[in-house]
Parts: sequence; structure tokens; C-alpha cells
Amino acid sequence: MTARQTYRAGIYARLSRDDERQGESISIENQKLILTRFCESQGWQIMGCYVDDGWTGTNFDRPAFRRLIEDVRDKRVNLVIVKDLSRLGRDYIEVGRYTDCVFPLYGCRFIALNDGVDTIRQNDDVGMIFKNVINDIYARDTSRKIRAVRRANAESGKFMGQKAPYGYRKAEDDRHKLQIDPPAAAVVRRIFALRREGTGYQMIARLLNQDGIAPPYDYHYGCRGEPNPYPTNHLWSRETVRSILRNEAYIGNMVQLKQGSVSYKDHRQKSRPPESWARVENTHEPIIDRAVWEAVRALDGGQFRPRAAGSGAVGLFSGYLRCADCGYGMKRSLSHKRRSGGVIRDYVSYLCVNYSQSGKVACSAHTIAEEPLKAVVLRDIREKAAMLDIDEDHVLQTIRARRAEASRETDRTQMKEKANLEKRLSELTRLTRRLYEDRVSGEVSPGVYARLMPQYEAEAREKERRLEEVTGELSAVREAAEEDWAALIKRYRHVTELSRQLLASLIEKIEIGAAVAVDGQKQREIRIHYKFVGYIP
Repeated sequence: MTARQTYRAGIYARLSRDDERQGESISIENQKLILTRFCESQGWQIMGCYVDDGWTGTNFDRPAFRRLIEDVRDKRVNLVIVKDLSRLGRDYIEVGRYTDCVFPLYGCRFIALNDGVDTIRQNDDVGMIFKNVINDIYARDTSRKIRAVRRANAESGKFMGQKAPYGYRKAEDDRHKLQIDPPAAAVVRRIFALRREGTGYQMIARLLNQDGIAPPYDYHYGCRGEPNPYPTNHLWSRETVRSILRNEAYIGNMVQLKQGSVSYKDHRQKSRPPESWARVENTHEPIIDRAVWEAVRALDGGQFRPRAAGSGAVGLFSGYLRCADCGYGMKRSLSHKRRSGGVIRDYVSYLCVNYSQSGKVACSAHTIAEEPLKAVVLRDIREKAAMLDIDEDHVLQTIRARRAEASRETDRTQMKEKANLEKRLSELTRLTRRLYEDRVSGEVSPGVYARLMPQYEAEAREKERRLEEVTGELSAVREAAEEDWAALIKRYRHVTELSRQLLASLIEKIEIGAAVAVDGQKQREIRIHYKFVGYIP
């Protein structure tokens, strides 16, 4: 007579947030009670209860489930018991892999009590497969409903995030509404003010760190009085500053659903195209007014990075100057010169970065002193303002005609790039789907899958980022730009001093030509490109 096998049972219980709606009958305690009583009635030794509370059935990377599988592999557990198949999981492929391959490989018995599944008995395999498929369909349907609810809430202007943006807090009476958090809001205003003056992201981060201001992550947990799950000393970074400067929440708009999971089975996050975002304007009180926001966005659109001088201050023209011949930026140079009477004065000039790095083989110096350049720019601003006073209609018509031709060519180029990006993204979607299917069917080895899939995903993320940029450029509002420029520059007809704020308001870039000798005197071309309208001769 064969000796009766001794079973060492591992009780597994799982509950997701969606399951909680089914009531107490499926609670963790109910599952444990039912399974414990059954094991005791069979005389089986219970080695432990493995509980994953708040974990979806489509994710098999659950902490307690991983511990259970390790104990199965170590032969500490030779019987896994669950209340029903859906507790093990809601992905019919993965559930089948464990019940048909993993558990038998390690000599482990598996029981789904309510579904009548027991791997040492003659089970209704077709019925078990059908139940697994039903559980999978349930997970997909639940995921679809949750996404629909989230989108409906987001499109109605409700805040759906876990943490409020830095500078705001969730309202006590409604967690879907944002209220200004005064201490953090003051820091946000400071960041925008610094950027409007032309201060770079890294310099802003450095100034905030020097002043001992807690970055968003540490501030969030410090205000809530909750233990920080990752208690390390965080610092402000250029990425943190940039994300704040690009967040429309600070002008009262709610922009959500920028990212979403790959599928109801794959919960990794991927970027969504801008047209699928949920964007609602004027949902809460703004921290930053529109004028400041537009000025900062226009500054960022210039794609320059002003660098600080040795003293920590940003040079007046830093980031605005370009070499007219090679297109490189112009480097600020500070020297000290002794003048008559022994007075030492600072002498500021700018020279081509390409020349500075590579010498005469790359470009010429294009050196220009700051003081005469200030005089040229001031005179040009006053002259343009005077032209508008004399005949504004004629000036604007000339500008519109020149810009219309340039815009048509730019739009054609961007449309072509957008079509190419969309085509490649479609190809990558097909490639990743085919690769996944081939891995499941065994036609592609795990090694090949692990090598190719990250490459496809990385390329897709980069293409999506560029597509977002191109789409935004194409949809940029150009109407009334000339009138905006005219109204702005006329305010500076009698300006006597340049500042970085004035440059940020008016100037896109200044091209500096090389000095050439004309009739024994050195002359150079300086082309000032104004915002909205470009270069005006």
C-alpha cells in the first residue's frame, strides 16, 4: 500500500481595488478563512499565507506571489491553494503556464477550491481553460471601464493625479480640485521670474539649492507629515525646473492623460500623442499670469542656454548672440583693463564659440564689445518704434508678405517630417506586437526578445517625443503676431537702457558678422531678429 503524501500547503490570497466592489465575500480575510478550514479538514500542514492586497490579476510580478513561487522551487511548499482561478491571475496565458508547466515541474499540486480545479485529479481541462479566458476577458473589460471613467473625469476638469503639482494642494473637501499652496507657490513664481530674465535651468536649480529650498518631492512629504518612502537628500535639478516651467497647471489649465499603460496586461507607462490628452482650461486659480507664461514659453522656443559668468550673473547678451557665418553661439569674455588715472574697468566682449574651441580652421573670432553692441541694439529698437509711428500699416504688410513665404516652406518641411514619424511609429507598433506573439508561441527565443524589445521601445519613445514637438510647432498660433510685436515695441521708443527682461520680450536672436575693412575702417553686419516678425532690414 502506497504511503499517503504529506502536503505542505501555501495559501495564496489576492485582492485588487476592483475586486473590493464585490463585497466581503471576496475579502482577504474571507479567502484565508475558507482555505485554512479546508486545509485543516484535510490534515495538511499550512506553511504560510501569501497575501497580495491591492494587486491586479494581470500583473504576475506581485511580491507575495514571487515569494510563494520561490518556496515552491525550494520544495518548502508542495501544494498551492487558492479560492478560485481568478485569485491566481486574470491572464489566461500566464495562469495556464503556472498550472500546466511551473507547478508540475516542481512536483507541486495546485487547487482552485471554488472552481473544482485539482491538478492531481482528472480535471475538466476545457472548463478550466474556459474559466481562465473568462477571467482574462473580465480583466480587459474592467480595465476598459476604468479608463473610460478616468477619461470622463479628466475631460470634466477633475484632477486625477496622486500628488498635486508643486505649488498646489488637493482641496480638503474635494480631492479632485486644486488649491494654491502659498509657500510653494512663491517658489514657483520665483522660478518663472528667474527664467523670464534669461536665467538657465541649471542656474535656477543651483540658486534654489543654495537657499536651502526643499525640492518638490521632499516638500510634499514634509507638508503632509507622512514618512518619506525614500528618505534621501534630494536636490533641485534642471529637469525639475524645466518640468515646472512647462506645466500648464500654473496658468489654471488641467492637462492630463499624457501617459497610459501599454495594455491591460502590460502596465508599463508610455507617452500618448498630444491629440489624446485631456486638456481643460481655467479649472483652478492660476499661480502665474498669462503674460509671464507666454514670455517664458517664447524664451524657451529660442532654444538657447545662457551661461553664467564667473560671478554667477548671466551676461546681458548671453544666449542671444549667434555667429553669422557658422551659426554657433557667442561666448562671453570678461577682462580687466587699466584706464587713465589707474582706474581698473571691466571689459566685456563676445566671440564665436566655434572659433574659441577649434581655432581659425573652424571660423574667425567675430569678437564684438558689449558696450557698442548695446548702443546698436538700443538704436535699432528706437528706429523700429519710430517707423511704426510713421506708417504702421506699410511696415506690417511688408513683414506679413515676407513671413508668409517663409511659413509655407517651414510647414511643408514639418508636414513631411510628421508623416515620416507617424509611418515609423506604426511600423514599430506592428514589430513589437509581432515580436510579442512570436515570443509567446516560442518562435523567438527569450534572449532575442530581451534584446530587440527594449530597442523598439526606446526608438518609439524618441519618435513620439519628436512627433509631439512637430505637432506643437504646426499648431502654433500665428494670428495677430505682428500686431502684438508692434504694440510691444512702440512702448520702447524712448528706451535708454537695455536689460535681459527687455531682450526676452523683444529679441529672438542677434547675428554678428565678421569685421571687415572698408575705407580704412572696420565694419560689420549685425542682424537683429525680433520675436514674431524675424529680421527687419
